[in-house]
Amino acid sequence: MNEQEKLPKKLPENYPIKLVWEDPVKVAGSNPLGAYLPIVAKVRERPGQWARIRVMRHGSAYSTSKRLRDLLRKEDPHWETAIGPVNPPDPNLYDMRSLYLRYRTDDQMPEGGE
Repeated sequence: MNEQEKLPKKLPENYPIKLVWEDPVKVAGSNPLGAYLPIVAKVRERPGQWARIRVMRHGSAYSTSKRLRDLLRKEDPHWETAIGPVNPPDPNLYDMRSLYLRYRTDDQMPEGGE
């Protein structure tokens, strides 16, 4: 099956294409990364040690890792994130990845930053 055959022939009628000029709806106090803040505080208490903070689907893990790293490094460049396979390996979780986080002291930072 090629890519064209995978695409729907037409949009369902309950999802019509139409132009509406409006700003996106924002929910007050809604920050999807806010749920990680209590964990971030605990990780910071143990500098240099990696912590697995979540197991999630492959693409979501990389996306969340980047967003979390960018958010944390905006305030403090000592944060580092990483993605790794689920440990211990589980064939039922082949498409899942672990999201890791660590905080480093100045002494633990590599020469030249990063």
